[in-house]
Amino acid sequence: MTMDERGHMAAKFNNSKLTRIAHRKPPPKGAAADMKCSASAQAATDQKYALLFHISPFQLGNLGKFDVWTLSLPLMVTVHGSQDCDAQGAIIWHRAFASVSRSPGTTDITAVAWKDLAHVLRHKFTLFTGARRPLSDSDLNYLSEKLLLPNVPDQKPITFHRFAKQNLRDDVSFSFWEWFFSIMQLIKQKLLKFWDEGWLVGFISKQDASQSMMLSSHPTFLLRFSDTQTGAVSIGFVCEDDDGQKVPFHLAPFSIKDLDQLSLAQRIASCPQLKEIK
Repeated sequence: MTMDERGHMAAKFNNSKLTRIAHRKPPPKGAAADMKCSASAQAATDQKYALLFHISPFQLGNLGKFDVWTLSLPLMVTVHGSQDCDAQGAIIWHRAFASVSRSPGTTDITAVAWKDLAHVLRHKFTLFTGARRPLSDSDLNYLSEKLLLPNVPDQKPITFHRFAKQNLRDDVSFSFWEWFFSIMQLIKQKLLKFWDEGWLVGFISKQDASQSMMLSSHPTFLLRFSDTQTGAVSIGFVCEDDDGQKVPFHLAPFSIKDLDQLSLAQRIASCPQLKEIK
């Protein structure tokens, strides 16, 4: 236990681990029978817990002995790596926007303004990936387009359901948070140098990427994150069609598993359409 110059005490617990948990009461009979296994697994990531730290008695200088206690930040208990994304989404929302007091009478924050969520995403991105290059304003503008309605000046606050539960679009089966979380994993595991060096544009639409490459005065290619597949990067370039006209082309996205077999640098080097680009 240590004390800083302002008299604040801090305790560090080494080698701590959770050995037992008091599970919540099961749903009423009849309701549980109708739940599918996938729904049950999902419900586990909706349950938040906290650790109670309690010291009794605690000698506080000459003031006497006291019972000292505090609660940890909210945490979630998962049993499989597949639950990590959902759990982290719920935790980041709760820690960023819930009441500090966390008294029994308070309710969870269900909706927030984009500027507040953008600040959290920028911080989480740097913390999770370990990247030196933070999310830029341009990156955040692109992310906002995924959650906000286009050309609507009076935007409604973003709900947690929209952020982490609802499908990003009608034609995909993943949420905004699942898409963003998988991109952070991709950068951390496979593309950190590409991101830090600025070789990876990443957060740009296929249409804007195509336009940017077509307007370039020199042969070029562009790396962007797929928005039809989670945790995948695509290589875009300009080629000529049968009539000799320049047209943009985007390769099928590469996932972490794809890059395990052949790195992005190796794929770029072996792509015949990119050999003439210096």
